[in-house]
Amino acid sequence: MTAMNQLRTYHALLAAFVCAAFFATDWGRIHSWLGYGVVAVLLIRLGLALSGAHQLGLMRFYPHFEGLKLNNLATHPAISHTLLLAIAACLLTVTGTGVAMD
Repeated sequence: MTAMNQLRTYHALLAAFVCAAFFATDWGRIHSWLGYGVVAVLLIRLGLALSGAHQLGLMRFYPHFEGLKLNNLATHPAISHTLLLAIAACLLTVTGTGVAMD
C-alpha cells in the first residue's frame, strides 16, 4: 500500500470512529470502545509518521511563516497548517480526557 493510500485509509478510519463516538454519547460502553478505537487510530498514525515516509511525517503539521504577507494571507500554507495543528490538539485533548475519565 502506498503512503498516500495509507494516509487516506487513516483519515477514513479516524473520521468513522470520531463520528460514531460523537453519535454514541448516550451508549456508555459503546462510546468508550469507539473512543479506544480513536486512540488506536491515532497511535497507528504516530507509527506511520515514525516510519520515515515524507508524506506521513509530523513536520507537515507545523506551520512555516516565511513568505506570509498581507496579500497572500488567505492562501498561505501556514494558515491551513495552523488549523490542522489546532484540530489535532483538540482531538488529542478530547480523546485524552475521555480515556482518563474511563
